[in-house]
Amino acid sequence: MICSTNVSCLLMMAAMNKESARKQIMFVKNNDYYFIVYNILVILYCLKCSTMSRLFKDWRKLQFLIPIVSDSRYIALLSSQASKMLPKDKQLLSRLYSSGVTTKSQISQVLYLLESNGIISIYKDSKHNTYDVQLIKTSIAEDFFSRDVFFNEMSNISRFIELNKQARTMKYETFLGKLFTDNGIILWHI
Repeated sequence: MICSTNVSCLLMMAAMNKESARKQIMFVKNNDYYFIVYNILVILYCLKCSTMSRLFKDWRKLQFLIPIVSDSRYIALLSSQASKMLPKDKQLLSRLYSSGVTTKSQISQVLYLLESNGIISIYKDSKHNTYDVQLIKTSIAEDFFSRDVFFNEMSNISRFIELNKQARTMKYETFLGKLFTDNGIILWHI
């Protein structure tokens, strides 16, 4: 198999043997670039961000969505009411915030890599001072998003969308407020 980049290798592997490719890219979860790649692609796909009219507004939300999509504990936690949250639940949300903040540079690197390989497009929104993301579906094999391979991630993002219908278009600050501040988590901004 001849690949021009790691991303194209991943996509080719996924098309050839979906389950095998998934197992190979799951070895070091949160810091693994392949883990970040396939979660970004699944998020953009499930949110239908493949046209100019359906851009994913403000890429920074991805740093928190990736762990949420990959771990159903967060979905269960966010489904509960803030007033019923136990201290251990707030601690879990606080860890989500901290880990999300620390992965920002990795996610921006992955987005740049995906854009340079023609898998996504990134657009600057001068009005809102954000960078918005579009998935270029034609650059990915048809069966890459097979429900049996990414079933858990797709299920989690669908459940998250039910909880936050405006997640795709929501401003970053509003997103943080709904996810963390409304649940009693104190944010530190970098």
